[in-house]
Amino acid sequence: MSDRQGTNTRKVLLGIAGAIGLVGALLLVVSSWRRAPRQPNVLLVSIDSLRHDHLGCYGYERDTSPTIDTLAREGALFRQAIAPSSWTLPSHVTLLTAKPPEQHGVVRANTRLAAGTPTLARALHDAGYRTAAFVAAPFLRSLYGYADGFEVYDERLAAKGNLDSHRGVTSPTLVEAVNGWIRRWHDESADRPFFVFLHMWDVHYDFDPPPPYDAMFDPGYRGSVNGRNFELGNQVHRDMDPRDLQHVIALYDGEIRYTDEHLGRVLEELRELGVLDDTLVIVTSDHGEEFFEHGQKGHGKALYDETIRIPLVMRYPRGIAAGTVVDEQVRLMDVAPTILGFTGVAAPPGFGAGDVEHRERDLRAWLAPSTAQTELPELIAFSELSLRGRPLYSARTPQLKTIAIGRQRVAHARYDLAADPGETRNLVGASPVPEGLARLEQAHAAWHAHWRDQAMLAKPVQLDEEHAGRLRALGYID
Repeated sequence: MSDRQGTNTRKVLLGIAGAIGLVGALLLVVSSWRRAPRQPNVLLVSIDSLRHDHLGCYGYERDTSPTIDTLAREGALFRQAIAPSSWTLPSHVTLLTAKPPEQHGVVRANTRLAAGTPTLARALHDAGYRTAAFVAAPFLRSLYGYADGFEVYDERLAAKGNLDSHRGVTSPTLVEAVNGWIRRWHDESADRPFFVFLHMWDVHYDFDPPPPYDAMFDPGYRGSVNGRNFELGNQVHRDMDPRDLQHVIALYDGEIRYTDEHLGRVLEELRELGVLDDTLVIVTSDHGEEFFEHGQKGHGKALYDETIRIPLVMRYPRGIAAGTVVDEQVRLMDVAPTILGFTGVAAPPGFGAGDVEHRERDLRAWLAPSTAQTELPELIAFSELSLRGRPLYSARTPQLKTIAIGRQRVAHARYDLAADPGETRNLVGASPVPEGLARLEQAHAAWHAHWRDQAMLAKPVQLDEEHAGRLRALGYID
């Protein structure tokens, strides 16, 4: 071969290699475009009955939550997030509409959200998102009005009656369904971002985790008490042996660890598909759980912090700096507008609480490292409970809290949370009253006065007699 022929051959080969490289680069660009939508995917996870102070990222000594702890380290931890109620139905309606219970009115088990109410799912779906929900609790059934805007609303695990739903486990089936849907999304429509709402139920009583989680945090227990029939049974009561109560709490912690590991499987699926960092992941809860801190067990009976102070963790590397900690108080009501803010989707007309003081907020300003604390408005958290007997209403700041009882909202309790975070010293009738409590109660009165003049959005829901009987036995309806 002549030198000229060799040179020409090399040029041809280089040209072919260059073309192959260009095609490869174009394929990489196309692949990256498919894997990284212009808007973030959204995974919103609500873990029912999850206390914030039983998670490692909030200082708990047991290793209950390695998955959630990692999310907090790689994203943002909100130290003081407050739920609008202490039971499932009103809190989830608020989570998905940004409307407080005083406005949406879904505060009893025989009420539902009115058709046509603007929801987070509807806003994202109409903006081009693929939308799917996977739920496991009776109070997340579509009959309560949640399903609007979801292309898929998988409620197969929520179809059982309320009492039956407390038994067994649901996380494996949930995770299989979620991961299957995510894989199909990736194969068929990854050019469109997704919104997945995942409601995880296993932390909710009964506290009966499968092995090895049943003995993980109390392997030496030799007593006879267990976490079954927690709410209606009589083996768990306020005068029980403290050692037995410790075991019940260890079973609760085992449920948390079991659920946390299944959450990790969903995140691992996203990681394997290469889309985890393109996904805004939010983990929160609807309420906590009482273990006789104020004389009662369970939830839906009071508005103390053990039931309304909830975890809130967010991870999105493209928009949230790792290790962010937000000390200011926020509300569950603020989650949906924050999702809309990250996705760039405009809130539809009528979304959220409207033009009222202490309305819902987009929390991206609270996540910005350059934002000075003095620039942020104070987010007073109002919560209410209308399940049993006279209704309860609370108003909370990071330093102070008031609880009122009955339609006349008579002062029931006042707490200086800065000095008494456990709410053990009721200051009603005490003197002097901590500075700021009067202003907080005035704000509380103004909040209720505003909603008193508004028509609530709740509509009656038709319950079959069997389901109604179970709800009646649990005190959810009269």
